[in-house]
Amino acid sequence: MTRLARLENLPLLLSLSLFSLVVACGDDGPLATTDATDTGDSETGECLDADCGDTLDTTNPGDGDGDGDGDGDGDGDPGDGDGDPGDGDGDGDGDGDGDGDGDGDPGDEGLACPIINECIFACNGDMACQDACFADASPNAVIESGALLQCALDNNCNNQTCIEQNCAGELYTCYTGTGTCGQLAECYDNCAGDEVCETDCFVESSGLAQQQSQALDECVVDNDCVDEQCIFANCNNELQSCIGGMSDTLPCPLIAECLIDCDGDPACDLGCTPATPETEAEAESVFGCAQIEGCNDFDCTEMACPNEWGMCVAGDASCGEIALCVQACAGAELCQYNCVTEGELMGQALFGALAECVVDNDCEDQDCIDANCSDEQTACLG
Repeated sequence: MTRLARLENLPLLLSLSLFSLVVACGDDGPLATTDATDTGDSETGECLDADCGDTLDTTNPGDGDGDGDGDGDGDGDPGDGDGDPGDGDGDGDGDGDGDGDGDGDPGDEGLACPIINECIFACNGDMACQDACFADASPNAVIESGALLQCALDNNCNNQTCIEQNCAGELYTCYTGTGTCGQLAECYDNCAGDEVCETDCFVESSGLAQQQSQALDECVVDNDCVDEQCIFANCNNELQSCIGGMSDTLPCPLIAECLIDCDGDPACDLGCTPATPETEAEAESVFGCAQIEGCNDFDCTEMACPNEWGMCVAGDASCGEIALCVQACAGAELCQYNCVTEGELMGQALFGALAECVVDNDCEDQDCIDANCSDEQTACLG
């Protein structure tokens, strides 16, 4: 099995009960928790308010603000949470969203690009009407809508098919933003059921966040959930992926594979996000090497670019640190994948061996792990 295949299969071996056991192997394993994020008026809104229970670990990096310090203020200072002016997001309000209004909304003030476009199309060429549409637009929406409309004009498009074929990049930029799923849920809550507001929240969120939100809503509907107990029992992966804060970005192997598959198509490349700056740089290095070596698939790139690939698939975390990180994911598979790729290769191997042993022996308690996986446990946790 290749290193990539091993990484991709590891999350399939993981479960919340398994990693609760693994982390509990030490006498005093840290199992920090905090309150879940208020997620508002989607299908899951009522049961994901502040009384949703203590489920998430915020002591781990992954607060969703992109600065890597874990405090959520966006300033990049370790854990201070003060949000001083000039501290990284440029707005000085400490909420990490960069818009300066202090509300944590991932977008800027005003209506989003798709809403402005719908307004403009309804004007049927009336310039005064179009000016009124732009008057209500956010600064980002003015730029994005203008670019999309100009592209449609340049390509003589008068239908959706033409726009999709010729303006894919502008279309993607118009309909997605940078907000996380947790920010999207909070934004929904502030809308109090207003559909235009909710649409604005949705399109100001990243493509990944939109998928996570939709997956959670679909799970809630499919399971007829009307309370938090039902959601935790049936939709834990989707819930934690949305609000846990550690599934807000993609790991390098997934981004690199996406870039390789896109083969330099700029519109396609836009979908290979979101990523941290460090991860994006690593993935682009892998893709650059793949182009030089003439590789157009993942397996070729792994063989032809071992140095770039090694930086992409591994970090410096130990096996024990991987286990702690995965436990904090509370079942979110993307989060678990991120944890594994942050580990050194030896740590990944030791962690995989322990996980496989627990699964192979159907262990459901600590006594089973002690009896059947003591060697793997000691090797991983020390």
